[in-house]
Amino acid sequence: MDFDYKKAEEVIERAKALFSPSKEEREELLSMFESFRVELSPYFKDIRLLGSVAKGTFLKGSKELDVFVFFDKDVSKEEMGEKIFQVLRKLNINFEIRYAEHPYAKVFYKGFEIDLVPCYKIKQEERIRSAVDRSPFHYEFVSKNLKEHQKADVRVLKKLLKNFGLYGAEVGVRGFSGYLCELLIIYYGSLLELMKSSLKWKRPKLSLNKETTLDLFDEPFVFIDPTDEYRNVASSLSLENLSKFILLSSSFLRSPSLEFFEFSSLDLSFSKLKEVLGEAVVVKLKSPDVVRETKMGQLKRIERYLKSFLIKNGFLISSSFVEDREFSYIFISSLFSPPNFIIKEGPFVWMNKNAENFMEKNKAVLLGDRLFTIKEYKFKRLKEAVEKALVSYDFPSHYKGSLVDVISLNPSEIDKLSLKNRIFVEVRRNEFLFRRKV
Repeated sequence: MDFDYKKAEEVIERAKALFSPSKEEREELLSMFESFRVELSPYFKDIRLLGSVAKGTFLKGSKELDVFVFFDKDVSKEEMGEKIFQVLRKLNINFEIRYAEHPYAKVFYKGFEIDLVPCYKIKQEERIRSAVDRSPFHYEFVSKNLKEHQKADVRVLKKLLKNFGLYGAEVGVRGFSGYLCELLIIYYGSLLELMKSSLKWKRPKLSLNKETTLDLFDEPFVFIDPTDEYRNVASSLSLENLSKFILLSSSFLRSPSLEFFEFSSLDLSFSKLKEVLGEAVVVKLKSPDVVRETKMGQLKRIERYLKSFLIKNGFLISSSFVEDREFSYIFISSLFSPPNFIIKEGPFVWMNKNAENFMEKNKAVLLGDRLFTIKEYKFKRLKEAVEKALVSYDFPSHYKGSLVDVISLNPSEIDKLSLKNRIFVEVRRNEFLFRRKV
């Protein structure tokens, strides 16, 4: 099927209308910031609204604000966070302590969520002391270079990425940050041009600067920060998520639909799950009482171990994700079960030492000038393989002794799980990414 650029442009325009906020929404968000700023102003001199609301790239329905408190350089990172927490406690404002490079507060204020972030007041030419110190420079660059009509392109790009689990640079996602989305639209001019260009990507290296430091970086995707030539804005983007975006662009351009931005229905059957994802299991763990960032990092480590073990044992992983609710969960599915055995290539006979080692370790046969053997697979069922993988696994510190169960999904089990809708979101994502329509 050929790409349908005309229809793609029409769908993107409809998405812009659907997901762009109203003037009233923006005014409400700005009013909420001002109310919050006034409460904090007796204690802090420099309080600024930054992030997507300040830049005008936030999505319709957003109730989130990014507020920064600027400190002089003689205050330590620990002191900055503690000063903010003390003031919030004094004002009796509900918040949670979160951690990035240093502590910040997730504030719950009059129905809104506010990331209250301490940072240093520095000039652009000065050396930063924490990653968030760049935030005002990011705001200034985007405000100057992102055209008004392009803000809608940023919004629908964010909406698309969120729908497919590719939005966010945090360790639990390793996707596209909001700032990277803005830079991509500045670079390519529009979402349609970005998607068309992505089909030619192969570990892309991009820069908006004339003189670049591209060769200093070796990540799957490089986009030089225009405010700091020694920083790669896309450093946290995983190779798998970059690849998913390329597949997503291809699928959308071939068959454009608003469902790419928001799935119309999650009322799916278990047979649909089996058809799209194959056999599936859920690892259920006790959720430790630690900050979310630490928890998600350790869950992802367990997930990576399980995927590696399963792939080595012949399973074709179709999907996996981690969730933390009342329990922690790791979902893994395999589209096909392993065969009983595969033919495994060995070394050529003239590779003397390697050939000797291969024959010592395997029952070998000679075909032409090369040795071959049979590799047998131990497991036929996904649940059995996962259980075996976890028996001898050295769990990360906060998940030691936390295993509750390994659940093989069937119609009755899936109805009991609190993450049923999350699983069916994964079904829809795979349908659209891999065109597994059933």
